[in-house]
Amino acid sequence: MGHTPQRLWLLLIALGILHVAVSKSEVCTPPCRNGGSCIYHNVCRCPKDFVGKQCQYSVDRCAPQKIGFNGSVRCIGTSTTMNCTLTCPAGINFDTPPASVYTCLFETGTFTPARVPKCLYDEGVAVFRTTVEGNNLATCNPACRNGGNCIFGMCQCAKDFVGPQCQYSVDRCAPQKIGFNGAIHCISGSSEMRCTLSCPPGIQFDSPPAAAYTCNYETGSYRPVRVPRCVYGDGVQVIQRTAVGRTYASNSLANRGSDDEEYAPTCSPNCQNGGVCIFRNLCQCSKKFRGPQCQYPVERCSITRTGFNGGYRCRSLSAETTCTIYCPEGTDYEFAPASRYTCKYETGRFTPAVIPKCIAGEGVEIVRVPSSNQPTN
Repeated sequence: MGHTPQRLWLLLIALGILHVAVSKSEVCTPPCRNGGSCIYHNVCRCPKDFVGKQCQYSVDRCAPQKIGFNGSVRCIGTSTTMNCTLTCPAGINFDTPPASVYTCLFETGTFTPARVPKCLYDEGVAVFRTTVEGNNLATCNPACRNGGNCIFGMCQCAKDFVGPQCQYSVDRCAPQKIGFNGAIHCISGSSEMRCTLSCPPGIQFDSPPAAAYTCNYETGSYRPVRVPRCVYGDGVQVIQRTAVGRTYASNSLANRGSDDEEYAPTCSPNCQNGGVCIFRNLCQCSKKFRGPQCQYPVERCSITRTGFNGGYRCRSLSAETTCTIYCPEGTDYEFAPASRYTCKYETGRFTPAVIPKCIAGEGVEIVRVPSSNQPTN
């Protein structure tokens, strides 16, 4: 069928308008960013790692880890917000009631409300680690290790691992490495363990402690290296026994009251030979016994059992005794002595095993001074 010039003109105009409309529908102003594609007029389709009208925000901007919570965080993300709810493990309570939802605007990158409760774990140190659940909006490169899950471009680690890719065991920074004989309170982050030290009520440090002792998981060593000790009564040694992620020594019982049986310290195995359980898995031994459960008599590492006939000075710790020896004036060593002799209570044997005797000249008698028999703590 033919067209009159007027009808053809109108048809061309209509086609032109349609062409302009189609062309306009593919224009986004401002343009899409970070690999986003314009799918309609001023509508961007964003890759999974980005959100916003122009795909201008990384999902990490509202990463749930920013909430700073020590329990579980479950989040649902939209193009403009991240909405999260908090939960504690079964049987664990919040210290204060949580908000019904914590919301982060990608535009600001901050969560509200800002005040966040904590989960109240058992006596001892709770290793604080935020776990994240919800939509997997991003991939992790390098990949998560040791059972870690990639959530929001970050690795959610299993409880015994930390690090950007969950590549480090928490044992790498076990608080036992500090070598302290009192209470240790630690907070674990993704890259380091940070600990503070305290002595039981009424017990003093022998020198002022640092404000914090920090172990980087990458190195596995604590700084500062020099650590003070708690000064206990004569012959008393507190044995530090901890288990990473479960129980650390804690003096928080004193703040709750000794009549609160729910928080009474327990030691397993039990303390022996009159030892007292003063923290969880922490025995305070009497001056005549040593060992994790006070199971070894101090005589087990008495240097007199070696047959040495001279003088000595010994320092007794929870697991071992270290002694230096000397011969009185007018006598000489049978052969050159070692700088020190160490006996572990577990074996009851000194190293080095052979100790020289003191050889007295004619008319000289070796008499041991009784006070030198007492080990120091």
